Amino acid sequence: WGKGLRKWQLILDQVIPADDSWRPIENEVRGLTDPVGMGAVEWVAFMQQGLALQRSMPERIFRVAYEDLCTEPVRTLRGLTDACGLAEDENMINYAQETLVSGQARAIPTIPSFLRPIFDDTMSALGYA
Repeated sequence: WGKGLRKWQLILDQVIPADDSWRPIENEVRGLTDPVGMGAVEWVAFMQQGLALQRSMPERIFRVAYEDLCTEPVRTLRGLTDACGLAEDENMINYAQETLVSGQARAIPTIPSFLRPIFDDTMSALGYA
């Protein structure tokens, strides 16, 4: 979170107030001190921003699912470079093939109950049920 929780403070001061979906739980969010809850807030907030961008300009967004990147790195990265108008980079492809591994899904950590609805809604919007 950086020195003096700088990143967390920026999320609380700039990101959360700009999104009405946080309003009902804003006080609880501001009271968080545990890293799991804070991480869940960060993840939800930035996934929501990404989803909003995808809705507003779908032709300019190439969505990459982490699972696809791990299971089919060549196809996924070729799609990404094509979408960006970039030449394929064999170093990137080779690195992905050597580094990314498909593993078992990990259990979602226990997050504060007041975050569960917004977390679950975001997971659903991303295609996870």
